[in-house]
Amino acid sequence: MKLSEIKGDRSIEVIADILEQVAIIAADPEAMKFFTEKPKVDKNGNMLEPMEKWVAKRIGEKLPYLLKTHKKALYTIFATLEGVPVDKYIESVTIAKIIKSLVDLFTDESIAPLFTSAQPKEEEK
Repeated sequence: MKLSEIKGDRSIEVIADILEQVAIIAADPEAMKFFTEKPKVDKNGNMLEPMEKWVAKRIGEKLPYLLKTHKKALYTIFATLEGVPVDKYIESVTIAKIIKSLVDLFTDESIAPLFTSAQPKEEEK
């Protein structure tokens, strides 16, 4: 489930429950590269490589690090968005479910601002 699909009173509860996990990921500069890196462009603003190739390369280079170093945070975020306890989510998780949760997370326009706003400013590091 996407954050943007959560409605009503549950919205504030979900944000409260995932903010700590988002902050943990946001404090890791290497993990944040997955969220913040932009494609290289020429002087006219045209991408230097096709979008599909850039996305595939970014996933291959950045996502394994994020998954390996922030597994607990990701499980907590996924379970919270699904509305189930973390242990129940982990018991029932499959590769397909993780992939769907990742796609939902990284394509949800409502969640990206949480990560970038939680990232420490240069003077806070």
